Amino acid sequence: DYGSGSQSDEDESSDSLPAEAFESRRGAQISMKCETMQQTLIGGNDVREHSFELWEDERYVSRAPVDAPQLPVATLSPVSHRVELIQTRQLSEAILDNAEFSIIEALRLIDSDIDDLKVIARSGISPTLWVHHKHGGFSPVSTLGDGTRRVLTMALQLHSICGGMLLIDEIETAIHKDALGRVFKWLINACRAFNVQLFVTTHSLEAIDALLSAVEGHEEDISAYRLPAKGSNEVLARY
Repeated sequence: DYGSGSQSDEDESSDSLPAEAFESRRGAQISMKCETMQQTLIGGNDVREHSFELWEDERYVSRAPVDAPQLPVATLSPVSHRVELIQTRQLSEAILDNAEFSIIEALRLIDSDIDDLKVIARSGISPTLWVHHKHGGFSPVSTLGDGTRRVLTMALQLHSICGGMLLIDEIETAIHKDALGRVFKWLINACRAFNVQLFVTTHSLEAIDALLSAVEGHEEDISAYRLPAKGSNEVLARY
């Protein structure tokens, strides 16, 4: 359920706002159902539900009980691919799980000359990511283009949230339009392999076309929502 909403009883910070401010607020009420592996007394797995609200002008604070089911969730902003410290830790975990090859395969969608990916600490401290090119040898990940680093971040996040959810803001960011199709096809197949539910936002019609092409034959697996312009009288449209 999405659209303008009334003031939440738990929102103590909005007392100073005039009543008309709430008429144009937009938000979402989301309900989640999770089947756990724990058996109930009457047989079958334990199913738990959790509902929460998101408002565009408020920071979300979880009020779920500590024993509520927790899903692994990752969010990628348009600049997440530049945070190398997190990537280094995630690649280290992937190497321990013997999964670095699948990550290298993802990088080859952007640069086919990449054939290896390593965590290297030349000074003995502050390890960094290095890639190996067939013709250029090793170079730091920081010297690569944003498109390659963006795909690397997606691949590392997928490995770290198996069975969870991945939220990507402006999914087409840094990826060349000619590479959108093959990157999105890989991403969707990888989400299926890791059992990850994908949520993305975009302002690009080219990105939407590439996503639709990537799920060709499985259109029932995708839902699209168009948000109305802020201040308009339109309602949320679902396709």
